[in-house]
Amino acid sequence: MQLFQLQKYAAKDYNGLVTANNLGALYMKRPQLVTNTIHQIFRTNLKNAMFDFLNQFPTVEVEENNYYEWMLQGQHDKNIPLLEAYDAAGTSAASLGELGAGVAAFYMVYGEEYFEPDNIIKGNKAEYLLRVISVKPKGTNFEYEVELLTSDPTLSIPADELEAGQRWAKFFNVAPSTLSSRGQKPNFTSPFRMRNRITMQRFEYEVPGNMINEGKNYPLEFSFPGLDGKQEKVWINYLDMIAMYQAEVANVVMHFYGLHNFTEKDLFLNKDASGKYPLESGAGLFEQIAPSNIHYYSTLDLDFLTEVFLDLSIGRIEMGNRVVTLCTGEYGIRDFHRAVLAKGGTELMITTSAGNGPGRSNDTTIYKENGGKLNGIPKPLSAGFQFTKYYSINGITFELMYCPMFDDKVLFPETHPEGGTTESRRMIAMDFGGESGIKRVSVKGQPSVFRYIPGMRDPFTPAGKGSPSMAVSRSDGYEIHRMMWGGMMITDPTKVVDFRYNLV
Repeated sequence: MQLFQLQKYAAKDYNGLVTANNLGALYMKRPQLVTNTIHQIFRTNLKNAMFDFLNQFPTVEVEENNYYEWMLQGQHDKNIPLLEAYDAAGTSAASLGELGAGVAAFYMVYGEEYFEPDNIIKGNKAEYLLRVISVKPKGTNFEYEVELLTSDPTLSIPADELEAGQRWAKFFNVAPSTLSSRGQKPNFTSPFRMRNRITMQRFEYEVPGNMINEGKNYPLEFSFPGLDGKQEKVWINYLDMIAMYQAEVANVVMHFYGLHNFTEKDLFLNKDASGKYPLESGAGLFEQIAPSNIHYYSTLDLDFLTEVFLDLSIGRIEMGNRVVTLCTGEYGIRDFHRAVLAKGGTELMITTSAGNGPGRSNDTTIYKENGGKLNGIPKPLSAGFQFTKYYSINGITFELMYCPMFDDKVLFPETHPEGGTTESRRMIAMDFGGESGIKRVSVKGQPSVFRYIPGMRDPFTPAGKGSPSMAVSRSDGYEIHRMMWGGMMITDPTKVVDFRYNLV
């Protein structure tokens, strides 16, 4: 078994296999199978930046390895779709062409009891305001008696404003100034109850006893930068390190890309080899993103990105707070640069801050491809630039953050005709307009379990030296078993936006 990344360390960090004279002493020491150690050893590898990406999210604990739930508050103010509209005789608005002339009452049907008497409601156009006269159930829906709020007795509302699906909102209300007896009530929307479950993973491997004597599982010495900036040395068995590393990778991938396999009635659609016990898989981070916030694209278009975030911003986020941080791979960064170039045409805006004096300027100048002078300090033998930030309309600003996990060609092998992979072009914006509340979920008092089953030899066998010990297997070797639990939750999925590249 060979790990490609180790060959990089062989030239720099690996100080050589220990000699036979050192084996006894080294194997007397407990192997340092510590998760954080594994993370530190592989910290400089781009693929394993996903460890750090996952670790940025706080952890919450649940009581047991089962389902866990959280509440997501719905929107209190909303508009609701019209189902149908007709006059007092039951003739539809489409047949009549209009309703409400002469301030005559007519009827509108909605799927919920949202409006109240004396509410003024509005559809698409503000010139057609309706006053609710009364409301009563109609089957599973509700029938509202309404009339136009107007000073013109000839005014009517055209049928196209009363088509099914048109959305109506509570605008304001009117009340008599003499002996009024009622007022508008507030609307409350109960929270959504979100649900997911813990996913359990198991890992195992077997090490033949002769691997120790043959040098295949010698302890290796690694150096990595510690928190104080000094080089720390770690001794760890080669095969144990490989297995631990692969388990950590699988655990991280599950947290991001896991898919739930249970129905609304908690029926699991996958079972183990015996067919008796369910395989219980929870939803990872990306599956929990709100469906309305998942967009597919084949060509990166800054106008398209702007429209998406403008729609999410209006009425919710002030112009000064509309900063979009796009997490993407290297080809996503390249495509963003090309999109800015295409957007800029022949004029590019370059900001200089060289100070005052001859040939210097603090002003923003325009450099034209077909000529023109660029202010600032000249830099001989250098040229070029890369756009990683773009200022769009209405205060929307795009910034890039590199996410190396999207560049993993092993996990995401689908290639793109222009180079790289499709996943490298994926873009995710987190915490747009506030905290999305992304959290890892673990089981209280139940960390990952690491155990070994000793045979004639085990991980601590001192290469033939030492006193006899108990074995639970007659096999000359030992087995390693590990179990890990974990899950994810997003307390506000509306603040995470996912742009997935669609290769067509």
